Amino acid sequence: FFLKSTDKLLKTARFEIVGPKDLELAAALNADYYLESLPIALDFFNQGVSHVRVYRRGYSVASEEGIMLGEKFDYLQAQLVRKSLKFLAEPLLMPGRGLLWVYKRFLE
Repeated sequence: FFLKSTDKLLKTARFEIVGPKDLELAAALNADYYLESLPIALDFFNQGVSHVRVYRRGYSVASEEGIMLGEKFDYLQAQLVRKSLKFLAEPLLMPGRGLLWVYKRFLE
């Protein structure tokens, strides 16, 4: 009863079950985040779940026009921060790498 009423409610709200074509489209678009970004957590071993239904509600396309200076500055700032942190963290990693090398030699 619960599943039937849930299916009816979702179909009324224009949700559709994710099918093989949706998964093929996600793979073709290299959209690995398609199913990974769903806020779900399943424990198959404890609940004895044999199958799961996943619904979607259409596709959308986002488009913008203009120079988009803000986005460009955000990208440049992120790259600058990433590279500067990598430059600062590299000397800190060297002793750890040396200790790891000694530890691996010790295990041999």
